[in-house]
Amino acid sequence: MLCCCRDMDLIMTELSAALPVDIMPGPDDPANVSLPQQPLHQCLFPGAAPYSSFRRVTNPHQFELGGVLLLGTSGQNVDDMAKYTKGCSRLDLLASCLSWRHLCPTAPDTLTCYPFSGDDPFVLEQCPHIMFAGNQPEFNTKLLQGGYIR
Repeated sequence: MLCCCRDMDLIMTELSAALPVDIMPGPDDPANVSLPQQPLHQCLFPGAAPYSSFRRVTNPHQFELGGVLLLGTSGQNVDDMAKYTKGCSRLDLLASCLSWRHLCPTAPDTLTCYPFSGDDPFVLEQCPHIMFAGNQPEFNTKLLQGGYIR
């Protein structure tokens, strides 16, 4: 485990020296299990952490890049929906999240999440230009038209 952490830190250090890097925790990372996952601890990245271009972010993570709004997860939301859905591709499930305006529709029933008493942080109030889910079995894309959220 220590070799893996050291190697990851070396890679993140090299990347962060040249360009901005956001690192998001996933299902098997040393982070809390429930969504939203908190950023990975900075002690895991002693070489990369001092760089201002290296950002440890939450899962899910929303950010803007060049005027384009991106929203993504490490894929737990899609994985959980896929457990209980037949006949839908994972890309269709992700597109459904956008259509339903909810990033984690199975939480808290079957997807562990922090119990919020007020607003649901997974409700999509803004329509992202790009939405992604990591850690999926294959890469795929889909263009949706008219995804306005009002």
